[in-house]
Amino acid sequence: MTISRVRPGDPLSAASQNELVDSVNRLLLHNGGSALRAPLTWFELANALTYPSDTSQCPASEEAKAVWFDPQQETYGGTENSPSVTIYHPMALRDSNGNYVGLPALCPGDRVWCYWNLQSGRWEIVADREPFNCRAQLLGNLGQGDSVQAVVWRINPANTSGGLGGTDEKTNLLITVHDWFLGPGQVLPIGMSIKAEWFPDDRRFYVTNAACS
Repeated sequence: MTISRVRPGDPLSAASQNELVDSVNRLLLHNGGSALRAPLTWFELANALTYPSDTSQCPASEEAKAVWFDPQQETYGGTENSPSVTIYHPMALRDSNGNYVGLPALCPGDRVWCYWNLQSGRWEIVADREPFNCRAQLLGNLGQGDSVQAVVWRINPANTSGGLGGTDEKTNLLITVHDWFLGPGQVLPIGMSIKAEWFPDDRRFYVTNAACS
């Protein structure tokens, strides 16, 4: 099926508009009028979400299992009856260079909603573009209007030597952070702990808070 192009300046008649709508509807319908839809399925992760080292792939988790509802027990489970599936997270945040930014926040046992992407032919995690905040440590001095690299820290729940909630540990993730609130002559020194917040409108991390010196 092809749709005839309209010449610039030509108004569309009602008949032409309806034909355009009908043409699109015919593309979206099949099997006697059943609309093509991307089904949602609940998956349980067997492995943490891992991030690629380049921009050619997106974060993924292997051997995930679909979760089924048992109406007799009124519980969700049945993953032992599901085949292993790799699920992808193309909506994960990227930095200004196109590299994915994040930590393996999705861990074994976590459950996520996924939809079947008809274009890529794979299950992809449903996620919105919420702000991404993280704790980090400056690797250089940050002055007003400047930017510098910082290393991200996270809580390791497996290491409880510092308390029940786990302890901070340095990751190997480096991000570029930009000044947000410093005044003339003010400098955040190297090694300072900061809060970095991702601003999706200009695709940058800004330092929005810092530890007391």
